[in-house]
Amino acid sequence: MARPRLLSLITLAVASLALVAACGGDDGNGNADDDATGFEQVFASVQGLHGNARIARLRELAEKEGALSLYTSMTPGDEDEISGAFEDEFGIEVSVYRASTEAVSRRLAEEHEASFRGADVLDTNGIVLSLLSDQGILAPYRPEGRTRLVAGSSHASWTGSRFNTFVISWNTDRVAVAERPRTWEDLADARWRGKLGLEAGDFDWYETLRRHWVASGHTEAEADRLFESIARNALVVKGHSLLGQLLASGEIDVAGSNYRHVVQGFIDDGAPVAWKPVVEPVIRRAEGIALVRSARHPAAALLYVEWILGDGQKVIVELGRDAARRDLVATGSARSIAVDVGGLVANEKAWADRWERLIRLGKAGPEG
Repeated sequence: MARPRLLSLITLAVASLALVAACGGDDGNGNADDDATGFEQVFASVQGLHGNARIARLRELAEKEGALSLYTSMTPGDEDEISGAFEDEFGIEVSVYRASTEAVSRRLAEEHEASFRGADVLDTNGIVLSLLSDQGILAPYRPEGRTRLVAGSSHASWTGSRFNTFVISWNTDRVAVAERPRTWEDLADARWRGKLGLEAGDFDWYETLRRHWVASGHTEAEADRLFESIARNALVVKGHSLLGQLLASGEIDVAGSNYRHVVQGFIDDGAPVAWKPVVEPVIRRAEGIALVRSARHPAAALLYVEWILGDGQKVIVELGRDAARRDLVATGSARSIAVDVGGLVANEKAWADRWERLIRLGKAGPEG
């Protein structure tokens, strides 16, 4: 299973680092006063500035630096559009290193160990950002626009800029309106035996939904029995795109742990698939943005982060992805819960192992 092993791979990549994050005072801008970050002069230059005035000052400073280095695990098409929009807006050339999450994290850790200043900004999934934050690789920063973002976006050294949103979806040719799932618990119903799809790496979805059930009144034993029934109903596949393909083709009737943007892509292509009316709560896992402690272009890095959490959110929506700004959330006012990325970092092996035991109760499907 690729994703349950992700944190273990990255932990090995950074384990050799002997980094100590110095914790000082506050610079009055909500940021730790740590002279190892290289951001202090920029923070001081925008102290007290807000909105357009703040962006204008950052732009002036970034133009003097003349470049930005972005490390990212975004898909190539999305990354091209987002960095291209930033370049068009500010005239700052963006140098991009794009690879898998594991490769990006390993490169960043190795560069940090060698005191090589490669990345200014890191854009990857929240679980990895939390781990790298714990290792002292990221610079503590709380952006001005964080108050406009959905719950689960703000963290000490990184900020959620977009989300992978888990929703229940169904094939409208095979599931009548009256029969569609209306709660997550409905997935345990025996009528979905062999007709339900789950993704093999979604232990974060499992942990979050189970935690929600227990907090909402189910006993732990009841929550476990529900998940055992869901797993027995399931065809377990590797890859969210493959899960969407199987749903669109009618090889499964319901997908229980797919991303909203993947499902919506099939809908936009004319497939007989739906995720509305939305089953609540939707489950969000943050993908985020962070300043790298050793940045060579701190003003450009700060400008990029504040832009992507502001006007850049509209580019994210245009790409069909789930923005973090509350006014742009694709699921509207639907109740939501966030994956506790910090908790998963601390307990990854336990939850991954529990999930792997569960999905063995289902039927193994194809790999994407």
